[in-house]
Amino acid sequence: MSRPEDPLRQHILAITRALHSCRDRAPIGPGNRQRIPGKHGLVQRLLIQDLQEATVLLNLVYKVTQGLRALARQLEAFDSVGNSRTIDPASPEAALWEQHFQLISELKVLTKALYEWVYHIREDLESLPTLRARIPKTLLSLLERYCTFRKSLVTHKTTLKVHAGAGLRSSKDYAKFEILMVPFGGLPETAGKELNALYGMAKAHLDPAEAAEKNIFERMAILYRRLSLFPGPLQQRVKSFIAQYGTISDTPSDIAEFLDEFAAAVLPHLAGKHGRA
Repeated sequence: MSRPEDPLRQHILAITRALHSCRDRAPIGPGNRQRIPGKHGLVQRLLIQDLQEATVLLNLVYKVTQGLRALARQLEAFDSVGNSRTIDPASPEAALWEQHFQLISELKVLTKALYEWVYHIREDLESLPTLRARIPKTLLSLLERYCTFRKSLVTHKTTLKVHAGAGLRSSKDYAKFEILMVPFGGLPETAGKELNALYGMAKAHLDPAEAAEKNIFERMAILYRRLSLFPGPLQQRVKSFIAQYGTISDTPSDIAEFLDEFAAAVLPHLAGKHGRA
C-alpha cells in the first residue's frame, strides 16, 4: 500500500496548479516588451508574485521537514531507551544532532517568513477592493489573524512586556510545528489576571473542551486562534494582550491550507484579466 500524500505537499501542488492559470501574468522583466499595465494590473501581478514566493517558502518547509524525518530515522539507531549517556562530540551521532538543530532553526525562520509573505498578500488586497470583496469572510478573518501574529511577534516585538522566547514544539513526524512565543518564566501576576478575565469572557464563544483548558499557554494559543469569533471590544483586548505577552504560532501546514483556499478563491478572478479588479 502506498503512503498517503503529505497534506503540506498536497496544498503546495494545489497552489501551483492554481498559479499555472495565471502564468501569463508574471511580473514584467526589464527585457519584456509587454505593454506596462495600469496600477490595478501591476498590483494584481504583485499579488500573483507574492503567492508564488509564498509557495517557494512552503516548498522549502517541505524539504526541511523531509530532512528532519530522515534524520529522526537515523537517530533512532542511537537510542538507548531508559539509559542516560554522554554523546561524544566527534561521533557520527553528534554530527546528526548538529544537522537536526540546524534544520530546526531553518524551519523556525521559514515559519516566520510565511507570516511576512501573508502580510504582503494582505497589503496587495488593500489596493484591490473589488477583488477583496469577492473573497469569503472566513478567509479574510484568517488573513487578519495571521497578520496580527506577524505584527506583534515577528516584526514589531517592542510592544512585548516580557521576553517571549522562541521555543518550539512539534509532532514526532514534524507535520505539526509551532513557535512558542510565550514567557517561559511564566506570566506576571497582572498578566495572569488579565488572561483569566479574557478567558472568562471568551468561554461563551469556545467549544467545551477549549473552555475547560487550564494551561495558561494553551489558553493564550486558543484566544489567538479563535480571535475572529469574538465581538469587537473583546477582540481588541485579546490583540493587545498578544502584543504584550505573546502566543503560540500556527503551523506551516495551517498556513499552507489557508494559501491553498485563498489561491482557489482569488486566482480564477485574475486569470486572463488585464488591469480589472
